[in-house]
Amino acid sequence: MAGKRCCIPGEVIPTISDWEMHLGTIYPEVRLRKYLEMRGAGSGPWKTFCGLPAFWTGLLYDEVSLQNVLDMIADWTTEERQMLRDKVPKTGLKTPFRGGLLQHVAENVVKFAKDGLERRGLNESGFLDGVVEVAITGVAPAEKLLQLYSGEWGQNIDPVFEELRY
Repeated sequence: MAGKRCCIPGEVIPTISDWEMHLGTIYPEVRLRKYLEMRGAGSGPWKTFCGLPAFWTGLLYDEVSLQNVLDMIADWTTEERQMLRDKVPKTGLKTPFRGGLLQHVAENVVKFAKDGLERRGLNESGFLDGVVEVAITGVAPAEKLLQLYSGEWGQNIDPVFEELRY
């Protein structure tokens, strides 16, 4: 990368741009760019579309909210975090966690985010309404779509394109 590597005849020495392009092909939950790209929920229903950036803004741009979250998760074990990564895609906020459901954690974290937005004083907390609804009900947008698919839509996938259209 520094140009000091011997090159195989006919080969080009890789550059930092090559490395940056290579890093852009991996998809972890958080990708480091010139900013943090949060990838866990890249899309969703319109009413929650602005809620996710507002959620992260309320947590990461407010020292009090950020510290509250750090305090909450400080004693979570590696095994607990891995269990959440494994189970949450299947059981969502109904995942059992520390004597309750993950929904209780979500309610607290969403409150921290809302408080952080309110401290910014930019009237942004309304963007969290859809996210607050998910935390309070424990029902994720994907679960709602599955209910529609199994019920009202008669196992027809076509209506999902209308439901998620922007």
